[in-house]
Amino acid sequence: MNIRKLLISITVISFGIPLHGAGNISDIDSLYTMFQNKESAGYVEEANKIMAKVGYEHTFTSEESFDDANALVLDVIVDYYRSKSEYVGRITYLNKALSFYTEHKDSMNVARCHHTLGATYQMLGLYDKAIQAYQQSSDILLAIGGDSSNLRYRYTLNNIAALFFEQDEMDKSEELYLKCLSLINGDEDETRNEIDRSTYLGNLAMVYNAKAESSPYASIAQSYLSKALENVTEAVAIAKKYCEGTSSEIEIVKREITLARTLMLQGDLNGADRVLSECDAYVARNSLEYQGIQVASIRGEIMERRGNPIVAERMYDKVRDYARKQGLKEMEGQALENLYVLLKDIRPAKALECLEKRTAIRDSIFTLQQNILISEFQVQYETQEKENLIRQQESELRQSKTVAWSLAVILLLCVGLASGIYRHVAFVRKRNRELKESNDTKDKMISIISHDLKNPAYAQRNVLRGLHSSWQQLENATIGNYINELLTSSESQVQLLSNLLDWARLQTGKLKCNIIEIDLSMIVSNEIKTLQGMADNKQVTIETRLVNGESALADREMVSVIIRNLITNAIKFSRSGSIVEVETGVDGDSAYCSIIDHGVGISEGNLAKVFTDAAVSTGTDDEPGTGLGLELCRNFTKLNNGRITVASKPGEGSTFTLYLKLARRDNED
Repeated sequence: MNIRKLLISITVISFGIPLHGAGNISDIDSLYTMFQNKESAGYVEEANKIMAKVGYEHTFTSEESFDDANALVLDVIVDYYRSKSEYVGRITYLNKALSFYTEHKDSMNVARCHHTLGATYQMLGLYDKAIQAYQQSSDILLAIGGDSSNLRYRYTLNNIAALFFEQDEMDKSEELYLKCLSLINGDEDETRNEIDRSTYLGNLAMVYNAKAESSPYASIAQSYLSKALENVTEAVAIAKKYCEGTSSEIEIVKREITLARTLMLQGDLNGADRVLSECDAYVARNSLEYQGIQVASIRGEIMERRGNPIVAERMYDKVRDYARKQGLKEMEGQALENLYVLLKDIRPAKALECLEKRTAIRDSIFTLQQNILISEFQVQYETQEKENLIRQQESELRQSKTVAWSLAVILLLCVGLASGIYRHVAFVRKRNRELKESNDTKDKMISIISHDLKNPAYAQRNVLRGLHSSWQQLENATIGNYINELLTSSESQVQLLSNLLDWARLQTGKLKCNIIEIDLSMIVSNEIKTLQGMADNKQVTIETRLVNGESALADREMVSVIIRNLITNAIKFSRSGSIVEVETGVDGDSAYCSIIDHGVGISEGNLAKVFTDAAVSTGTDDEPGTGLGLELCRNFTKLNNGRITVASKPGEGSTFTLYLKLARRDNED
């Protein structure tokens, strides 16, 4: 059975905020708001109230500035939410800390906050956001430079590699671990460097083990296992040399756990047993409870391979009980899944209980992820509203001064007064338009979050209820239909979230256009690979006619969003068994991509408003629509100095064509 979710935790090297003790607290938000409101006076008393509530041993005095107090208060609150596993609160205050350190140009603490955000997103399974946060941290550390920054940059790369590992992107993970090895500087501390080298070699061994498990060819799998054994053997030797008899013997246990798993995959179960027995001694000597659980999980898998389900069940139960006590939902879910697979044929009642509990854990994790995303939308909206209010107040103050000056001058120059009144009226009209646009944006976002985002989640819940109530009586074909419904609603939800995030960033001016030379056909190919599962699920065939080697001038990410939405719409409005054609080429001084479907088509009355939310409609399988996708296509195309056309006949299908400026023609000019 696959226990990579359990083992991957040993690959992360953190430089986040330390964990302090925390006490009971009724309303941290109210306390922090009071602290902020008394910035000019009385903040010391409010800061000490927060310290007392969370049980942190520090007393502020009037000698400490508000900024110094605020920095520590934010760190302590983040720490408090970490100790309570309150991830929404933790992310909210990490963003507050990020804004504070950014305002004070404290680059090292900005990098630290990004890193801690990445670790939090990783724990929640929000891998894209985690990678983005880690990357921001590493970019800042590279800009700072110096030995300390380089070391932390190396650790950040290690964490990004672990994220790729969790997403089964093993080639990217391998590349980053190799880069970590290449970044070890001989001028730095030898012991630390060698322990890190042992870590990266052990992590590489885990990558090769995963590649071996996923390979369908025995010879290739054996080659990967040989590389894994070579790397982890060296990692164990280094760890023993530098950690034996020290407080760092945990490093030996981590490497030996990977060694035991490698031997098990090679079929050497006795060798794996010997290594795990050696781990037992280190675990007992150093009171390494978590590593003891990892050892138990591998022993369970070994017992299962030996046909001893009783001992295997005992080991998996041990892992599950530990994970439940520690609040480690991913580990608990994996242990329950292992128990379900082990017991479904011999003890179906307990197997069903494990399946139900695993499903409940996954639902709770999904709900938490959605709450995080919605919370971040709210934070972004509230921040924008505050910025708009500040700008409005500043503008009103400037206008008041202008009016006062105009009143003083009115006795001398009536024309100046008339001109001032005209400018004031124009400003008010402009501000009213801006406020209306801001309210429309807010209303649209709330509508999509509260309605369109809710529908796929309800659909998933209804399907799961159907499965839960009668899964034992269902035939495989019916279960397959249920799974297809789950996949369809999940794909719809993912596409909606992606479009909503891009649209929100565009509306708030956070999205910048970075025009570079891109390979249009390569981007199209990558998006087709991403959407192939959606097409297969609807039994739609994607046929391509791609011309390689032609470069365009555009923003890579925006073009990817355009292509992804156009192909998604083509699949959405195609009938089962039909074909979607994708073609790239050159037309004059433009590179183009055409997406052709043979589906329901668009009426003549709707063609003129197809790129607005006024043309929202459902797909051939009742897939929901919000109008965001084509609206993004239109806005992104305009930002990239391109154009997009549509031709359609009802009942025959539609053709959308994106035109971008050719890079080679630009260079010739």
